[in-house]
Formats: sequence, structure tokens, C-alpha cells
Amino acid sequence: NVKIKNSTLALKKQLFTLIDKNLNLLIKNLNTAELNNFLKEYLSFLKHEKNEEILQQSFRNLNGIFGNKNFTAYDLGFSIQNNDEPF
Repeated sequence: NVKIKNSTLALKKQLFTLIDKNLNLLIKNLNTAELNNFLKEYLSFLKHEKNEEILQQSFRNLNGIFGNKNFTAYDLGFSIQNNDEPF
């Protein structure tokens, strides 16, 4: 087990793991372009976001979406034109 002392990094690891564990659901529910767009945007978000509250909210949002099992790109928030705050 790796112990992470930085809480922001710990949250990012949890989010990455959540996406990894739900990759089959993403593949099932999104077309290739939507999946690629989601992964590109979300991984960029994880790389740059430093605010713990935003990361925690993102985890809660994604966890709820993945719990639905039948989500769409719209549910993930990135299919809306000119939306500056996806996920």
C-alpha cells in the first residue's frame, strides 16, 4: 500500500480509480467520440485542478452518475455547448 500524505493527490487518485473501475460502463454508454472527449477533458481536469472542494464534488457527481448505469454524455456534462464547468 502506498500512503499519500497530500490530500489533493489522494482525491485525484480516487477519481482516477473511479474512472478506471467504471471504464466498461463508459464504453457501453458513450460512443467513441464522446468517450475520447470525456477522457481527454477529465484527465486534463485532474491534472490541473488544485481545489479539494471541487475535486470532492466531482467525485460525488461521478459516483452518482456511474451508479445510474444508464448515463449519457449529457449526464456527464460535456455534451452541452459552451459549458465551462463539465462534470
